[in-house]
Amino acid sequence: MVVERWVIPVKPGLYEEVGAMLKGVRSTFDDPNSMRIYYSEFGEMSSVCYELEHESMAALEQGWKEWKAAPGTPDFLEKWNELVVGHGTRELWTLVE
Repeated sequence: MVVERWVIPVKPGLYEEVGAMLKGVRSTFDDPNSMRIYYSEFGEMSSVCYELEHESMAALEQGWKEWKAAPGTPDFLEKWNELVVGHGTRELWTLVE
C-alpha cells in the first residue's frame, strides 16, 4: 500500500470550504475510506491535510490520470485555486507493516 499525504496552505478562514470540496471529491471514489481529511489542532492553522491510500504506485498514477481527465476537474481546480496558497507539500509513504 502507498499512502499519499498532501498538506495544503489555505487562505485564512477558508479551510472548512477546502475541506468541504475534498469531502465532495471523496464521495465520488469507489472506496470513500481511501481518503482522510484533517484540520490542524496545533501549529499552522491555515492548512488542510489529506491522505489517499493506493494499492500501488501504478494505482496512484492511474487514479490521478483518471481524475485529471474527469469532466468536473477543471471547475474544481478553478475554485480550488481561489482558496489555496500554492501547492503545498506532498509525501509518499509505503506501508511496511
